[in-house]
Amino acid sequence: MFTLRPITNPKMQQKLKLLESNEDLEKAQKLMEKNPENIQFYNSLKIELEKSFPYTKFKVYSHTAANNAVYFYGLKVNKITRNYILTTNVGNFVEEDFVNGFREFVAVEKLFQKEALLLIADIKFSNAAKKYVTEVFPCYEAKSYPCTMYYMDEEQTKKVLEMKIPDPPEGYYFDDVDPEKDAQIITETWRHSTKDEIHQTKEKLRRFPSGMIRHEKDGAVAFEMLDHWGMLNHQFVLPDHRRRGLGNLIELTICQKCLKQGIKVHKTVEEYNVEVLKRSDKSPIWTVLTSEGKPIIWDYLVFQVKTD
Repeated sequence: MFTLRPITNPKMQQKLKLLESNEDLEKAQKLMEKNPENIQFYNSLKIELEKSFPYTKFKVYSHTAANNAVYFYGLKVNKITRNYILTTNVGNFVEEDFVNGFREFVAVEKLFQKEALLLIADIKFSNAAKKYVTEVFPCYEAKSYPCTMYYMDEEQTKKVLEMKIPDPPEGYYFDDVDPEKDAQIITETWRHSTKDEIHQTKEKLRRFPSGMIRHEKDGAVAFEMLDHWGMLNHQFVLPDHRRRGLGNLIELTICQKCLKQGIKVHKTVEEYNVEVLKRSDKSPIWTVLTSEGKPIIWDYLVFQVKTD
């Protein structure tokens, strides 16, 4: 399918292929564009091809199984915070085939050498990866953050693009984000912030679409940004300003901006966040990502070395 350079490692079976050229990355992206299950990987390829976030390098490999399913393994090398692994496939998923490629990917990239890593994928991938890593690298433990993923179908995309977004209530107003001034409160209110996160927040605000609502007295009170794999990130309304529709307005604003830039809009909501899940399920602009009629659990799996 691809004309790619095989990994030159005599200990490997050389089934894994490194996608080096823009042409190879674009071919992979083309394979993924119709299936929303590939949406995160698709957007990450877009960001890599456009060089829109120079603080990460997305290294992508493919592995073709005997049933012609193609598995993709991506390592986002991050200059600011920890590295990320994204993985997906095109075709029928077989756990053994995924693990065969994942094993080689881990070996070639020399992963799990005491560093912390975050794997983001459909839970069928993360469960298989977790089993492999914790058996082969017993010094590692893994913590899962399961989510529901939402995306926009064609009709919803058209609706949001054509929508006239209403003004915020009296006393509030839309504003451009100020990366230097606003990064602090945005970072402090995000429960998943890590070391040096504020620097990454500033760069995300500078380079990607964002949404900001300010109060005439209290300043920044509602905001949302885009992460460097192209997903909506950290919608937040300060507690004293909730139940005024600000979260919905922020979401519509950033979604419209993303769609105008050709970004496939999607978000994930953690399972503990019941109220947001209920609102998203009822929203006319969101579709739950499903497989065979059942919601797909989208997992954020944190690997780190055991401390005890």
